[in-house]
Amino acid sequence: PTSADAPPTSADAPPTRPEAPPTETEAPPTSREDPPSSIPKSEQGSSQVSSGQESKSKEDSPCNKANPLKLTSDTTAVTSGASVQCCPDSDGGRLPSISLLTTDTRSVLCCSSPKQVEVNTIASSFAALAVKLQDVHKYVLNLMGRQDLVAKLPPNQALQELCGGMTAAWDHYNREKAIILFIVEDVSYNICDQRFHEYEILHQRPSLRVRRRTLTQVHQMGTLDTDGRLWLSCEEVAVVYFRAGYDPSGYHGDDEWSARFLIERSLAIKCPSVHYHLAGTKKVQQELAAPGALLKFLSPDEAKNVSQLFTGLYTLDLGEEGDRTVEMALADPDRYVLKPQREGGGNNLYGEDIRTTLESIGSSPAREAFILMDRIRAPVQTNYLVRPQKNVVLCSVISELGIFGALLGSPTEIFLNKACGHMLRSKLSTNNEGGVASGNGALDSVLLVD
Repeated sequence: PTSADAPPTSADAPPTRPEAPPTETEAPPTSREDPPSSIPKSEQGSSQVSSGQESKSKEDSPCNKANPLKLTSDTTAVTSGASVQCCPDSDGGRLPSISLLTTDTRSVLCCSSPKQVEVNTIASSFAALAVKLQDVHKYVLNLMGRQDLVAKLPPNQALQELCGGMTAAWDHYNREKAIILFIVEDVSYNICDQRFHEYEILHQRPSLRVRRRTLTQVHQMGTLDTDGRLWLSCEEVAVVYFRAGYDPSGYHGDDEWSARFLIERSLAIKCPSVHYHLAGTKKVQQELAAPGALLKFLSPDEAKNVSQLFTGLYTLDLGEEGDRTVEMALADPDRYVLKPQREGGGNNLYGEDIRTTLESIGSSPAREAFILMDRIRAPVQTNYLVRPQKNVVLCSVISELGIFGALLGSPTEIFLNKACGHMLRSKLSTNNEGGVASGNGALDSVLLVD
């Protein structure tokens, strides 16, 4: 989107007055600024989720207290794997976390069965644009007189359902004046997709306010009160939605790590918490594919069905099993993908780059930062990729289907667990990477045919 080329200036620099937040999101967009107040709450969004918390009075605000707590931590407290203790809720447990996730799959050329590429548990994007793009494809098909094909575009409510997950978390927090906080990058190139989420939340909950802040700004403005509630200046935070912070580049120094640590220690419902964040790493994906691992969580029949989605995943831990994985990769690197524990695209290694990397790191501990995965050979189709400043030509592409989901749960209970629509990405069949934001891929729509 062209507006993403020039992100809003409020994200370019932190506010100079922490006690006065920027006004970027103070006023909602005029298109949905004042939804009709007559809309019943039951029609404004997702189903209500009961809460174990009791609402407290306005006097809880740090604006009315002399000494709000500002908790900070050095970088090692987060990066070393030390346990982060959360503030207890009224039942003596921990407040729930919410994960808005994407499970990406590709079809295998030999049998057209889907195989899982990865699971993204943080900053899952393009739900909004995928929904909007389907409207574009419907428009084009109608112009072509192909109404028969319009009927074969499956319904997609990804934006509404994902935002319904966030409002369900807000309902569970049960503090009427609390806000939802979007953690964003210093410069948000994917701001259009993010803004549609903000507007949809406002549509579902007209009185709910969303604020967009960077981790740097949270460090400057964020405090915890004596109950462990997170405040951004004079506003209490119910839900923290991370659209940044998934990659080390989002942490410029100790201030940003301290901001993440502050959020994790708070009563705010995190999307995701550090637990869900780590659950989306490639290493966890590889361990879950190990024989018997799924039986810890699923029935035998469920485990069998889920395991059919897995392709080959191999450890590179130091030891005999990891050594055998290295030997396989060096013998035929074109069969595999070498994956580090990174998100955001452009991190995986293919072909001779696998050989070069493994020979370089040898048996050093750096080898354990990767896993090896069978390369999925998806069926090749022909399609048009529409990209700026490039001619539109028919080309060979492969596609990757992402299924969105929302999970709201605590260590002892699951409150919400549902599928939330889908997205499709297509890329040139000759490209290894397929990131849309990086320009290697394009958003697409699913067409169901016999």
